Amino acid sequence: MRKILVMLCGLFFFSVGTVATASAEMDLTAAKEQGLIGEKWDGTIGVVVSSAPANIQGFVKDVNRKRLEKYKSIAESQPSLTVEKVQLYAGKKLIEKTPSGYFIQLQGQEWTKK
Repeated sequence: MRKILVMLCGLFFFSVGTVATASAEMDLTAAKEQGLIGEKWDGTIGVVVSSAPANIQGFVKDVNRKRLEKYKSIAESQPSLTVEKVQLYAGKKLIEKTPSGYFIQLQGQEWTKK
């Protein structure tokens, strides 16, 4: 489990970083502060409001693609892990680290402010 924590540290640094979109550079934290996106139980992010601009949709897809690549890499390095287990663990940790007032989505539930 300790190895998983160490590997996920890189993910957490990534999760608060900057990701390029097709039209502009978007900061993940800024998008969360604006209530456009939130952390999901499965270690991905999602669009909170259906009226979000197209560049937000693309941004979410890009972040999730990169996260899933990282989860796969972690799972492949540990024989006892599956991608799904890594995703669930990352989702739990990312939601725990989400500040109050930001959106989260727990399994089977609607978006809610933490």
